[in-house]
Amino acid sequence: MSEVEIIQHRQMEGLSLFVNTVELRTPHSHSEWELIWLLDGVLSISCGTSSRLLQPGQLALFAPNEVHEIQKTTGSGTFLCLQLAPALCSGLGDAQQRLALSEHYPHDILPPEELKAVCTCLALAANAYFVRSPLYPLYSLGQCCLALHRLLTCLPVR
Repeated sequence: MSEVEIIQHRQMEGLSLFVNTVELRTPHSHSEWELIWLLDGVLSISCGTSSRLLQPGQLALFAPNEVHEIQKTTGSGTFLCLQLAPALCSGLGDAQQRLALSEHYPHDILPPEELKAVCTCLALAANAYFVRSPLYPLYSLGQCCLALHRLLTCLPVR
């Protein structure tokens, strides 16, 4: 059985960026897009009927309402997490509700230069968000949308 996670966007409406260290996050879903960038450790990520080990530097992407689980293999895993409300992706229109990811692990599909560009967008967004630099909501949202655009352009979706 999975639980529904209610995401609270405390700093900026519709967007959360945070660093987290987990040992276990039970099966859950939420209405936001979620992108995990593993910084340290190794995590087992389960989505649907498949499980994968995520290594440092690798990404996992989940569409809104996809049930997923995160657990440590040894020690714990630290990751940067982006959670983005679908309302902020209005450019996808109604297709967003029907969009399903065929691949949740970009490192299996994307060329290295695209992965680097996605990670650069995430790092820039997180830095502005954490520091709260001038106009950071606009900048952070823009970088997050660019990262999601790069991913959805390259990943197989249905």
